[in-house]
Amino acid sequence: MSDSVTEVTTEGFFSKLMESIKGVLFGLLLFIVAFPCLIWNEWSAVNRYQTLAMGQAAAIEVSADTVDGGNEGKLVHLSGKATTDETLTDVQFGVSENAIKLDREVEMYQWVQHEEKKSEKKVGGKTETTTTYTWSKEWKGSLVSSSSFKAKVDPVTKEALVNPSAMPYEDADFAAKKVTVGAFDLSVGLVNRLTAWEDRTVSADDLAVAPDAVKGSLQVHDGGYYLGANPSSPSIGDVRIKYRMVKPAVVTVVAAQKNKTLDAWESPGGTGSIAELRAGTLSKDEMFEAAVSDRALMSWIIRFGGFLAMFFGITMILRPFVVLGDVIPFVGNFLAMGSAILGFFLAAILSLGTIAIGWIIARPILGMVLCSITVLLFGAMVAGAFTLGRARMKAREAAA
Repeated sequence: MSDSVTEVTTEGFFSKLMESIKGVLFGLLLFIVAFPCLIWNEWSAVNRYQTLAMGQAAAIEVSADTVDGGNEGKLVHLSGKATTDETLTDVQFGVSENAIKLDREVEMYQWVQHEEKKSEKKVGGKTETTTTYTWSKEWKGSLVSSSSFKAKVDPVTKEALVNPSAMPYEDADFAAKKVTVGAFDLSVGLVNRLTAWEDRTVSADDLAVAPDAVKGSLQVHDGGYYLGANPSSPSIGDVRIKYRMVKPAVVTVVAAQKNKTLDAWESPGGTGSIAELRAGTLSKDEMFEAAVSDRALMSWIIRFGGFLAMFFGITMILRPFVVLGDVIPFVGNFLAMGSAILGFFLAAILSLGTIAIGWIIARPILGMVLCSITVLLFGAMVAGAFTLGRARMKAREAAA
């Protein structure tokens, strides 16, 4: 990594204040949007669990070897080898493989700019920010524009900090049009769930059949193609190309039988659909347990996201008060800490309360439990604030 370039900027009090006021609008948007997202998530979770429960009761186990017309439209569970007769080919480089999916991944050696910022509050509300810029050469999968770099020449080597204007080759993906499990065809949605990726090593045999237009510039290196003079000492603009693939493998499917195709099954109550595919041989119960676990994980991710949206929304709404306090730096720091603490507790209480409202309608008992916890948390917060206020009043009276 090269030596650094340092830039010092100062943001005035009124500029900070105006930016914080603008941020209030975005903070309000985050805060407001969090509520319907959290409620939707709970409703979606309930619908998903109901759909899976209905599906588990309705699913029948069948053989992958034959298609029974009597099962038309029914939810079926089967295991077999997902395979294809097709050979996928990257015609640009001549790489071919009997695979369900084939991906080309391209990286180019480029200059990358790194920034490290340190801010210091000054008396009067100003903020002084020192930004340190450094550069390194790295393999990147997308173009890094060097036009906005803070320097044009490396401070030590005096090399020009200039990247190529475009990637010479792009990533590409190829997929079989027909994938079967025994006598059944898989829908596109189910094929998309095949993600058991493995490396596809490039060999001298691949290079021998590569198109003449690229063969002369390629060399085999580290399981892939290399475009450049010396792989051991890459230069800016050098390119490396690697492949990965999804090979035929045993899978288990739970989906609707529609003629010869396995596709999404719609629940009778309209609560959702089921189209599950997982690697290996799994029982019907194992498939549904895995689906329930996936939805539970997704629910918690969205809940945490809703909490964060509320937290950041509240802190952005309170930001103008922090900026006003920055006139005296330690006051601003105190207000920033206070707004973060307040934002955390309010976001926790409001997100938990919103989740409880969603569950009261769908699952009343659990919803009431969550409401009780929310009330207790809110009560504890109010009691803590009241106790702290009384303690400060007594301290002031004693001092007087």
